[in-house]
Amino acid sequence: MMTGPNTSVTDEQLVGYLDNALSDDDMAQVGTALGNDAGLRERLDALRLPDGMLAQAFDLGTMDAPAMPAALRDKITATPVAANANKAPAFVWPLALAASFALGMVAMTVLRPVDDPAMGWVDTVASYQALYVSETLAGDVQDPVVTQAVLTRAKALLDVDLTAALNIDGLTFKRVQVLSIEGEPLIQMAYLDDQGRPFAFCLTARDVADQNDQARMAFDLATSNWVKDGVGFVLVGGQDNVETSQIAAQFQRVI
Repeated sequence: MMTGPNTSVTDEQLVGYLDNALSDDDMAQVGTALGNDAGLRERLDALRLPDGMLAQAFDLGTMDAPAMPAALRDKITATPVAANANKAPAFVWPLALAASFALGMVAMTVLRPVDDPAMGWVDTVASYQALYVSETLAGDVQDPVVTQAVLTRAKALLDVDLTAALNIDGLTFKRVQVLSIEGEPLIQMAYLDDQGRPFAFCLTARDVADQNDQARMAFDLATSNWVKDGVGFVLVGGQDNVETSQIAAQFQRVI
């Protein structure tokens, strides 16, 4: 049992705690950690949806959800669900498809075709991004206080300063959040371009050698990815690899 302040509790575990989706023992352990760690309670509060959003997010009848892209639908329907999928809350599967914005941390795990070894992390990010439409990010820009808190957490997790990524020519920053992929934190920065198309800039730890920019299509979206100092980066959006690579070059210059 956790008996003192604990900084090892992940955001994914905190979301599971909020959703009452952990085992009884894990719920008790996280609860104890929360009782002993004010910083952990602040992280939990930051992960809560704003007042009034929770009920609406879980009501499919009130949502104008985007249609699932054909490439993603085919991948999911052709792949058996993992044996441990029943550990997720009952609402995760349909709502991850219909409300990726509201359930970002859970959706990244649920959407991955678990029996496809050829599908790497870039494809997983692209499969998630394929659910986004202009309306997904049409609301107000994230509160600057929240943005700064997440950027500070990103620096602590991956030792990368993302401040400069808030101002990229041709993209309007909307929000940043901590997701989870393969049990590791993944930082996602979301944008709209001048045409209202959603773009995502994501990074996660990668235990591989540095890698120059690689451009390709994934789930009908253009992707540009590279690895630097043990961190993998990818920009996903649009359907023109040349255009996306040009935008990605800005991120590479400032980060």
